[in-house]
Amino acid sequence: MNKIDLLKRLGTYPLFTLNDVAKITQKKPEYNRLLLYRLMKESHIQRIEKGRYTTHKDPLIYASHIITPSYFSLWTSLRYYNITTQLPVMTMLMTVKNKKQINIGGEIIAFTKTKHMWGYDKINYNGFEVFMADKEKTVIDGLLTMKLPVDEINNAVIERDTQKLISYAIKTGNKSVIKKTGYLMEYNNMTADKLLREIDENYVPLDGNRPKKGVKNKKWRIIVNTVLG
Repeated sequence: MNKIDLLKRLGTYPLFTLNDVAKITQKKPEYNRLLLYRLMKESHIQRIEKGRYTTHKDPLIYASHIITPSYFSLWTSLRYYNITTQLPVMTMLMTVKNKKQINIGGEIIAFTKTKHMWGYDKINYNGFEVFMADKEKTVIDGLLTMKLPVDEINNAVIERDTQKLISYAIKTGNKSVIKKTGYLMEYNNMTADKLLREIDENYVPLDGNRPKKGVKNKKWRIIVNTVLG
C-alpha cells in the first residue's frame, strides 16, 4: 500500500493506534512502528499521547475521543454556536476524570472534570461524530466552573430554551448556579420564578473570580459585582 492510500485510510479515524495501522498494512509491529516514526517525521501525522495518533489538524475532530465520555463546552461550544466573537486560545472539554492539558502541534487541549455528564449531543462535524454541549449546558458549565466571563455567559443566556435552562440549573443541585441562572434569566426578561423555590438565604457573587463587593439583589441572593454588557 502506498503512502497516499495509507493516509487516506488513517484519515477515516479521529484517532488511531498501532493496532489500527497493523490491520491496514498487515505487517509486523516493528515495520509499523518505523512507518509511524517516518510519518510523524514528515508531519503527516501527530502523536496525541502514548500509542495514539491522528492525521487531523483540527482538534474538534479528535479531541472528544481522547477521553470517553467527554464533550466540548465552555469557550469551544460558545465559538461553535457563534455566541462569542472571541477566538479561544484552547480547545475545552468536560470529562469524567482529571487530565492535564496537552499541546498538540501548538493546539492546547484543556480538560475539566465534572460529575455533570449530561446536556450534550452527538453531532456531525466535518464527517466525524463528536460530542458538543448544547447551548443551555454551555451556560450551566460556565457557571459551574467559572471558566467563562460572566458577560459571555450572559450572552449565551439570551433567547435560550427557558424550561431547559431551569431544569438544567435544578439538576445540578448547586444553589449558587441556580441563583445565578435565575438572575441572568430575569436580567434578560425571561421568567425564572420556578428557581426561587430552590435557593437559600446565602448571598453569592455573580462573578466568582471578583471580590465579593457590589449591590445585593435580595430576590436572587446575588452580589452583583460585575457589569453585564
